[in-house]
Amino acid sequence: MGILVLTNINSFPFTWHYKIFRHVWSIKIRLLFYKLTLLGKSRETRKRLESAWLDRLIPIGSDPWGCGTVVKKFAGPDESDYNLHLSNSSYPKVIDEARMITAIVTFPNFYRVGGWTALGGTHFSFYREIPMFSNYEIRTNVASWDDKWLYIIHRFVSHPKKRKGRAGIEDKESRPRNPASNSVPVPILHTPALGTNTPSSSQSLLSPAIMEIIAAARLRSEEPDGAMLNCVAVSETCFKIGRITVPPSIALVMNGISQPPTGTPYSHENPPPYWNKVKELTSDPRAIRAFLSGGWREVPPAERWWEHALTGSIEQTRKTNLELLDGLRRSMEGAKALY
Repeated sequence: MGILVLTNINSFPFTWHYKIFRHVWSIKIRLLFYKLTLLGKSRETRKRLESAWLDRLIPIGSDPWGCGTVVKKFAGPDESDYNLHLSNSSYPKVIDEARMITAIVTFPNFYRVGGWTALGGTHFSFYREIPMFSNYEIRTNVASWDDKWLYIIHRFVSHPKKRKGRAGIEDKESRPRNPASNSVPVPILHTPALGTNTPSSSQSLLSPAIMEIIAAARLRSEEPDGAMLNCVAVSETCFKIGRITVPPSIALVMNGISQPPTGTPYSHENPPPYWNKVKELTSDPRAIRAFLSGGWREVPPAERWWEHALTGSIEQTRKTNLELLDGLRRSMEGAKALY
């Protein structure tokens, strides 16, 4: 009975909820213990120190492409299929936790003022199975955004077991000998020209943008650290304040993410020039809610400081990646008209 329970524990009621919300509870519990250390101080002092504690969670000085997370997972029997590898239905379930961790790490200040995120879609492309009883990782990075959607890339990877060949030389099992496998850095999407490796049976249904993504992922079947690529997923999420959609650029800048300076890197001690505007807005609950609820539309384009903070190389990379990822979204929308 004990073995049966352990092998199916990931499918127990509320297990999914625990895995998703434990990361939020962890922050709340840590904050609670910190508040206990402030007992005896004045109300103003407690409020100031609590705010400073929460501010330290904000990734001030980061660029969008550096906001990545890694979640380590295990392919248990309850998440595997009759082929003895991770079931296709398990990928969407485990990716929820990776998406939640990335959101908490990257956008804590947006959640702090009452914002939330909604999932618009997730697209998967499978390349190599993840065997049952094996460890794997979900590597998540921000890839691009437009006026509404934030695109997130999830890469499922595993580390092949090493085995000794006939001459006693260690070799990684099933590793492809591809000279171009390490040529594509994460998270920027560089795609080679389409070739014979592109599946011809899908060309009539998928756009060139999707085919380029698939071709690039098939070419790069190995991560820079030697991990094998098993699956690539793209999530599109949007930011909400109540029922109103907030542009991703605002959510990014609210968390100190900006174009890196030419001199000293931005940090909590050396925040971006616009940070005073963020602090001023977030210090007044009514002001920040009015701004996020549509007040940003009233700001003239030349004075939209949140857009000016994401220019230069960041804007170039955003546009390059968006050309591919937006094509994916349009193709899936077009698929509704096939039948």
